[in-house]
Amino acid sequence: MNTIGVPERAEAPEYYFTYIDQVGEGDIRETLHTQFTETLTLLQSVSDDLSLHRYAADKWTIRQVRS
Repeated sequence: MNTIGVPERAEAPEYYFTYIDQVGEGDIRETLHTQFTETLTLLQSVSDDLSLHRYAADKWTIRQVRS
């Protein structure tokens, strides 16, 4: 499998390197897969009670954001 690295400076507008430069070394596909797995684990750990919690009356719950 070929690795996909960080784009050259000429391959994207400079503005985007504000974000691109924050990506670690290595194959971005592996990074995204790892982040997906970690995020899924985190979200599955949220209890029903917590998913319905609002920190203020006019704020959304986690469930409302998901919908």
